[in-house]
Amino acid sequence: PTDFYFAQITDTHLDAGDHADRLETIVDRINAFPCPLACVVVTGDLLNNIGNDEARERLLAIMGRLKAPVHYLPGNHDIEPPDEQKKADLFKSAFGPIWSTAEYQGVLFVFTFTYPASEGYSVDGVDPIQWMKGALTEAKSKPVVVFDHTPPVEDFYGNEFHEGWLPELLNPWTDLLIAHNVKAVVNGHFHRDECY
Repeated sequence: PTDFYFAQITDTHLDAGDHADRLETIVDRINAFPCPLACVVVTGDLLNNIGNDEARERLLAIMGRLKAPVHYLPGNHDIEPPDEQKKADLFKSAFGPIWSTAEYQGVLFVFTFTYPASEGYSVDGVDPIQWMKGALTEAKSKPVVVFDHTPPVEDFYGNEFHEGWLPELLNPWTDLLIAHNVKAVVNGHFHRDECY
């Protein structure tokens, strides 16, 4: 595939503190990026309260200024019990599908939401692992980049260790990714910047 660029935004939590001002700055900087962007991916936790109509509208207004196409996927603050289906419906009406794919320069971007699988609840009757299996099967030999909100592995943040997925879920997930042409998994959630 031809080289291309995309941008990631995560954990905007727009209805908390001064996050709107920060998001305005981020949008300006993305729009000023010196190379064309294929898309912008927002990897979850868009809001602290998906039911906040004013915050949803403000987020969409700010993000609507982006020059590149935008893909949204939910995070644990966007869709979680209680009332997970109601929150899912609000997310879909404002930001689009919960699970989707898009292709850029021959690379398949897979936007998923695995939180229901790892936390044991259901949205739209979809099993995220089975949905992912279908998306990766349809990709055939194309290179794939997977986007999700919460990484499945244990990690240290907020000055404490946090457990990852239980092995009975993590092992099949890892096997699924290894069995296909997945080049990267891009997550949000940890509220920190890292460069490698």
